[in-house]
Amino acid sequence: YCKKGLIVEHANLASALSYHRIRHHEGQWCDTLKRYAMLSDGDTDEFDKSTFPLASSLEGVGVENLPIWTAVVTPAIHYSMGGLAVDGAAQVLNERGKSIPGLFACGETTGGIHGANRLAGNSLLECIVYGRVAGERAASKRHYRRRPLKMTEFVPLALRETQPLDGTDLTVCRFNLPSAWDVLDFRVGQYVAVKVGDSQDETATNAVRLYSPISRPNDRGVLELLVKSSNKNAKPGRASVWLNSLRAGSTVAVSGPLGGLPFDVLDSKVNHLVLIAGGVGISAMIQIIRAVYHQGGPKTIDLLYATTNIGQVAFRDILESKSMRSGGENSPHLRLSYFLESNSADDSYGSTHSEVSDVRWYKGWITQDHLANILPAPGSPGLRIVICGPPPMCKAVKDALVNLHFPSDSLYSYM
Repeated sequence: YCKKGLIVEHANLASALSYHRIRHHEGQWCDTLKRYAMLSDGDTDEFDKSTFPLASSLEGVGVENLPIWTAVVTPAIHYSMGGLAVDGAAQVLNERGKSIPGLFACGETTGGIHGANRLAGNSLLECIVYGRVAGERAASKRHYRRRPLKMTEFVPLALRETQPLDGTDLTVCRFNLPSAWDVLDFRVGQYVAVKVGDSQDETATNAVRLYSPISRPNDRGVLELLVKSSNKNAKPGRASVWLNSLRAGSTVAVSGPLGGLPFDVLDSKVNHLVLIAGGVGISAMIQIIRAVYHQGGPKTIDLLYATTNIGQVAFRDILESKSMRSGGENSPHLRLSYFLESNSADDSYGSTHSEVSDVRWYKGWITQDHLANILPAPGSPGLRIVICGPPPMCKAVKDALVNLHFPSDSLYSYM
């Protein structure tokens, strides 16, 4: 501070006053220092100050002749707490939480990196780390391709971030596409293959797992996957354990698009969708629901979602929010049916009551009777049914639909 001139040493009080061009009331300055020298801890001055750590060093000394250090104190901006909202790729978000293509930000122009406050000493780190991320993603425009993934070979994608879903044993893994301008350009309902292991070793005989993205096929620059988390209540498989062990920046080998629905759920002739999901099979349904809502138009969606308990309902807030807002003349209408293995009293997040009128609750598995009561009549025009979940559940639901005489060309099961 002395080298920068923020603190200046003076031979005595008169020299300090002259340096700061204070030409009057020298006697008052001297009297103030003398009063300070007479105070001790526990005393109170006219400003209600009661701690005087340096007073004893001035006692009995001619304060006007002592060396003195002075510093000018002025208000200054130390750190800007607010700013633009950004995601893990430094892309600026709009009011709906969606990234704005081609707009990046870092440092004190952004807010929320550390929550409502910040970690002390992280200002430079924040601008340097996110400055590099923002620069790399902005420069990635030169890598733009119409289809960044390939069906016949694996492409390495860098993990951007992971987001555990509160209360569930599920985690969202977000991967950067090669360019921030890339889109998957999949058909709704298609999925990707992920190589479990070293994504750089093309000769390794690693296991491959299939995942339905929860991101929409035309979301720019990102691939979002839903995987099981590693916790005391979950028993994730090899792929989930490996994905959960990755850190931001790690690469994963991905190929696609693969498979897909035998019908177009966005076709205006398809006016009623029945989506039947179990566990992490909700991934495929989230992708479909997001795509339908993005397109808009009148379409009824019945989501039958089976899981262990109400706390395990992934994206519950989002689903029920869409259900509350749906049903307009030109918007989809989402109706929710939850099937829970248990509905214990300690499930504080939602009992069998909801403010949303189009939410129904059932205890136990999805049965043929449930399907008969919830679904429209077999052969209804514009009806399509999609099933995704554990293989035993998918088989039981398919058998029940066949028994109820639903046409085979109106339904599709991922398993």
